[in-house]
This record gives sequence, structure tokens and C-alpha cells, in this order.
Amino acid sequence: MYKGLWSLINRMADEESAAGLYLAANIICWTAATIVLGLAAAVLLHKSIALVLVNIVCAGAYAGIIFGLIGGILFLQRKDGNGSRQ
Repeated sequence: MYKGLWSLINRMADEESAAGLYLAANIICWTAATIVLGLAAAVLLHKSIALVLVNIVCAGAYAGIIFGLIGGILFLQRKDGNGSRQ
């Protein structure tokens, strides 16, 4: 997923803003996917959306930060060769 999103952003944006756009898109994708999956699980388990919505949004925020931001930064560091700039 990380490599595919990077390829898409790299084709659409210039080199200077590609990393920032990539991290923003990565955070949004992870957060939205987690919230959608949480809502689907709540519906399938017959839970009240109103009672579990705060937990679902919190899980989405954590997924966005951990997998989106931190995972994206680690991907960019590995892609650049251990974080060294040229």
C-alpha cells in the first residue's frame, strides 16, 4: 500500500511537496479505513453506533498516527536510503 500510494503521489505532485502530500494522504487513508471498518463491525455485531462511535473515532485517530504518519515516515526513510538526503 505504501509503495502504490507513493507512486500515485509522485506522478501527481512536484518533488518538493510529494513527501508532505504522501504523509497527509497516508494518514487520511488509514484513519478513514479504520473508521469504516469499525462502523461495519458495530453494525455486524448489533452494537449501538452512538455508544461506540467515540471508541471507533479514537481507534481511527491512533491508526492514522501510528500506521499513517509513523509508517509513512519509515517508508520514506527506507526509500531514500536510510534517511540520507542527497
